[in-house]
Amino acid sequence: MDLVVDGGNIVRLGWKAIMTERVYQENPGFRKPAVHAILMDLLNVDKLIMIPVEPGDPYGHADGCVRFVDENTVLINEPLAETSRFCRELRKILEKNSLRWHEMPYFWDYDPKNKDSAVGNYLNYLEVANLIVVLRYRGYNAKNKKAILVLRQVFGSSIDIVSVEATPIAKQGGVLNCVSWNIFS
Repeated sequence: MDLVVDGGNIVRLGWKAIMTERVYQENPGFRKPAVHAILMDLLNVDKLIMIPVEPGDPYGHADGCVRFVDENTVLINEPLAETSRFCRELRKILEKNSLRWHEMPYFWDYDPKNKDSAVGNYLNYLEVANLIVVLRYRGYNAKNKKAILVLRQVFGSSIDIVSVEATPIAKQGGVLNCVSWNIFS
């Protein structure tokens, strides 16, 4: 493959995938339609949904702002004042593609020592078979509990959900889904 593609920018389930438009910027030698067609072929999907990059995301990964529950439903971050325009745009794109959504808790951890901190992002959980490992952040007990509650409501009893303390790794700019791409790729 001649394309530059970050694993964290691929959110896929069945015949659908979601990526951010960052993939176009990372492949300036290709026209957008060519990138789109190559990705659809490589990912073996019928539908590739392109979304904008979330403001403040230095990596432009889709897995920090949307995750599939099933082929018709996704999880997204609850809106923040700083991301209101992005949130409206994202919801329009999801609606246009007949996707329903549920909102996960979300906040930004302003840490001048760790400018790329992902603390506050619960969507970057790890899902393996019938297990979801959701993130827990020090000092945010109410948000931590809400994240588990939303996942239990959305996935029901068919999935085991456990939480792990993720603050130190999230301060480095990625969380469990990001780390799993790095380990398994």
